[in-house]
Amino acid sequence: MAPSLPIYTRKEIEEHTGIDINNLNDDNIGKNCELKELIQNQCTYDGNNVKCLPFKRIFLQCLQYNGDNEKIIGYKLQSKRGLENIRDNKSQFRNIEITKREDNVYDINDNEINEFIKVDEVFQRKIKEYYNKQ
Repeated sequence: MAPSLPIYTRKEIEEHTGIDINNLNDDNIGKNCELKELIQNQCTYDGNNVKCLPFKRIFLQCLQYNGDNEKIIGYKLQSKRGLENIRDNKSQFRNIEITKREDNVYDINDNEINEFIKVDEVFQRKIKEYYNKQ
């Protein structure tokens, strides 16, 4: 099982890092951080059809320790265990998710969205029927 990870609010991230998440640019993310993004899919299945919708996740990837295990960052966003027990001499990075609702805006009139909703409604109905039989 993966270790539990701390979850921070936007306000906590902004207070600890000094980074204005709502107005990110190369000047205010800090010299030890890079802006990263990835696309993932949310999928649903009705027994016959699988429908997936892509959504974007945005992260700040910040250097936590350099190759000599010297702490680089000036903020204290870390788990209770921290990163003190690094066994190798590789640089360690921390990913801080900063995705906002506005990063994934869907057109409700889009055919793909409507198909996803229909398939998901069938899936939800079948789940309820299954658990009501138990």
